[in-house]
Amino acid sequence: MGLDKHLHEIDINVFPGEYKRLRDIIDSIELQYGTDNTNMQHIDELVCEYAKLLKQTAKIVRISDNNQQKLRNARQKLETQNQVISVKNQELNRANEKILLELKRAAEYVRSIIPEPAAFDSHNLKIDWSFIPSLHLGGDLLGFKQLDSEHFALYLLDVCGHGVRSALYSVSVVNTINNAHMTGIDYRDPGELLNALNQQYQMKDHDNLYFTIWYGVYNHKSKILNYCAAGHPPAFLLDQNLALTQLGSDNFFIGIIKDTHYKSEQVEIVPPANLMIYSDGAYEIPIDGDEMMTINQFADFIYESFKANEDIKDIYDKLVKLYDNNPLDDDFSILKASFRQ
Repeated sequence: MGLDKHLHEIDINVFPGEYKRLRDIIDSIELQYGTDNTNMQHIDELVCEYAKLLKQTAKIVRISDNNQQKLRNARQKLETQNQVISVKNQELNRANEKILLELKRAAEYVRSIIPEPAAFDSHNLKIDWSFIPSLHLGGDLLGFKQLDSEHFALYLLDVCGHGVRSALYSVSVVNTINNAHMTGIDYRDPGELLNALNQQYQMKDHDNLYFTIWYGVYNHKSKILNYCAAGHPPAFLLDQNLALTQLGSDNFFIGIIKDTHYKSEQVEIVPPANLMIYSDGAYEIPIDGDEMMTINQFADFIYESFKANEDIKDIYDKLVKLYDNNPLDDDFSILKASFRQ
């Protein structure tokens, strides 16, 4: 066997040119020196080493080709995944746009239920309000109505949670209040009304939803305001002497405990005076690092606003400024009643 015994070490598919050149060299050497020349041993060793070198190089080339193929496959897989992610992102954006549109429509629907601010000359009463839904739309809703020639009701409620579910639940409660759906109930008695609401809106029957409420009834002849609150922040009453009184009740939320008993309280209104009902979204904002504004701090804030004769928009603008000019996290809801002489 001559020098060509080493050719099997070379992968002709990887090194076709080297294979042919070595084949030509071997043929030339054997033709010139024969196969039994004493110099052939040294030449044989050189050819052998060269063939082994090409064999090792071929392995490296195959490994490199294999890695390149793996890299191409990985890139192709990554490109496919990126395309899938892009499609999913587009679908997510469309879904988010749809949700935001639904929230906007829900907010518009909620606002449409609230009567326009108005003056009620027969009761020497003026009502103003502001309802600014958060980006998430909470469960706030407010209302007011004349019950009869003497009595005027005003209220504000806040359903737990955010979104369309909470908003529509608040609409259901307001419809119950406004349309006197509960028979045999004296809507002029806040305590009686809240007891009835608590029986009808137990959270176990309403997808674990519950709500807070402040409900008051003003008698313009007696100048008496009867009120009752369920888990709701106290209303603020500023009298003609610029003394601020908090009107609250230490009661559970509506829907939590069925046998809770709600009882009306009363206060005499001496006009001119102002009453402000609000939800927790109006004051639960950070004012000192992570420290949230307290009820008493908010009372001081409102007191200064009353003294300065500021309207509700001024109050909202100042609160947003405290929040670094960012939209408030929760619904901003305030109802202001001005009692005139």
